[in-house]
Amino acid sequence: MAAGSTMSSGIFAQTGLRYCSPSIVQGQGAGTAAALAAKNDISPKKVNIKVLQENLRDQGARVTVKDLSEEAMAPYHAIKELSLLAGKPELYDEIAKY
Repeated sequence: MAAGSTMSSGIFAQTGLRYCSPSIVQGQGAGTAAALAAKNDISPKKVNIKVLQENLRDQGARVTVKDLSEEAMAPYHAIKELSLLAGKPELYDEIAKY
């Protein structure tokens, strides 16, 4: 398992992934998945993603954009409303799908 700069994303998401916080939360996810795999004596590939997500939520993690408050999402809604995406609404849709 790996965490850090090992992810693939679109150009809009990539701008926010250059900071330390994404690497920290990836480490939390990888560590939790490893612990679940060890606890259940299974390969990390066989960890149930829903169980992993619930464990992370129990730890206080926000697993998807749907876990964020409207207040936290306000800047993204403002970007969409102000058309700051250079006429490319599909970039905003990249955020919304998670």
